[in-house]
Amino acid sequence: PYAYHNLTALHYLDDHGEMPTRFAWGYPGPSWDTETLRILASNMGTGTEHLWMIGAFGGNGGNCMTVPERADWKSQKMEIPGRREGCNLDPGSAGRKRVEEVIKAGLRIATIHTGGDKDIDNLMDAIENASKEAGFTLDEIRAKRHAFDHGAGAPRPAQIPRIKNLGMMASENNNLLWEPPSVVPNMTGTTLMAKIYGTEYTSWVSPRKSMTEGGVMTGFEIDRPLPHKILFFVWKGMTRYNDRDQKVYGPGERTDRIIQLKALTRWGAYYMLREKVMGTLEAGKFADFVVL
Repeated sequence: PYAYHNLTALHYLDDHGEMPTRFAWGYPGPSWDTETLRILASNMGTGTEHLWMIGAFGGNGGNCMTVPERADWKSQKMEIPGRREGCNLDPGSAGRKRVEEVIKAGLRIATIHTGGDKDIDNLMDAIENASKEAGFTLDEIRAKRHAFDHGAGAPRPAQIPRIKNLGMMASENNNLLWEPPSVVPNMTGTTLMAKIYGTEYTSWVSPRKSMTEGGVMTGFEIDRPLPHKILFFVWKGMTRYNDRDQKVYGPGERTDRIIQLKALTRWGAYYMLREKVMGTLEAGKFADFVVL
């Protein structure tokens, strides 16, 4: 119900000319019948200058990984609040079926929360299999711009060529390089990855440099009410420095400032299907925010 209430409130603000920003939204359910999804597909990308639809997600990807947990972590048997263990998009699962129905209806997978790399394999399997069943060509698949969010443990390097081939993109979360103690005490996304799987896998957390070099665009997300920390998170993506334990995790994924700013602007606009009117400062485009 909260999704309906949020959308109703946003529509009210938009209708009264009071929207303080531009908002692209993804359909979270609950109806997954073919007719509903086809109607949504026919309206994808439509809306107003301040409120429009960019896709749907039929479930969230889990934290399942293709690498084993470290023995000492298993022995601790720690429970992390809010952490989704296991895969949610395995063949035959409810989440997988919903994702496949979304794809077969011609709708775009977007705004889907994901965790580990194994469910990204599952997501791409679903895209390929459901698209084949629906009769979509590779060019038609690429035109959808299917996407996933967060980058908490994905993609692993070997997945990037397949992501590019499918015309996908991802929203990478620099919060995972720094998290407030109130979310996971004394652990950031990278710290947690190091503890559970090993330091060598911290480069799989928000791997923006590898994605960029592989020809895959990445967006920039916050996923917390922390707008005042945007430039701080730009710096995190550039340094991957963890303030709390004073370590750099995944140094090979550090980028220059330009890549981080492209994720905030040009590539984010592409994710939101609005690259023709926003994302760069050009004649004829919106110029909503200018930081001097």
